[in-house]
Amino acid sequence: MSIDSPISGDITPSQLTAGTDTKTLRRTSPIAHGAGVSNVLGDDNAVYDALRELWRDRVGDPDDRVTIPADIDYNRHGEYVWVFFSSGYKAGDTNQYGNWKKWFKYHLMLREVERDEHGGIKNLRKPPTSCHVVIEPQKEGMTYNPEKNGGREVEVELPFGEGTRVNVQTTYVERPSQPVRRDD
Repeated sequence: MSIDSPISGDITPSQLTAGTDTKTLRRTSPIAHGAGVSNVLGDDNAVYDALRELWRDRVGDPDDRVTIPADIDYNRHGEYVWVFFSSGYKAGDTNQYGNWKKWFKYHLMLREVERDEHGGIKNLRKPPTSCHVVIEPQKEGMTYNPEKNGGREVEVELPFGEGTRVNVQTTYVERPSQPVRRDD
């Protein structure tokens, strides 16, 4: 994967009017900085379920995070990892025992590795071109926590239907397709 287009700002004239005097100033044109894309896959939550199983195998504890090597080439030369962790989702459902249980969402955050003098990980820094992917379930019958709604189970609206919801936040993209395909 590579990005062929350089990130730069063009100089364009801007007309400014103040009172009766007109001035022409030269400013840099806006530079694309970030983008967010959200998509619901019509997959009956198959991607979500697969990621949940991977999380159980690799992480297991909601308070833990693991790193997975990232093979990218659109950032400067260096070592990158995906930080994989979970957080509570806004909704859940009633389990087989009649108890309401919160669902989880899963995160993959791109980080640059800074090593100490012994080769261990000293720090995980946000890279110049960052990326954060959040995977959420979208399933009929999911409700908000009844304890926060006066004991009522309020169903979650799914405006885009059922399936795995993928949210991507990234920086320095020139075209809308780049958050999805980082090979432009």
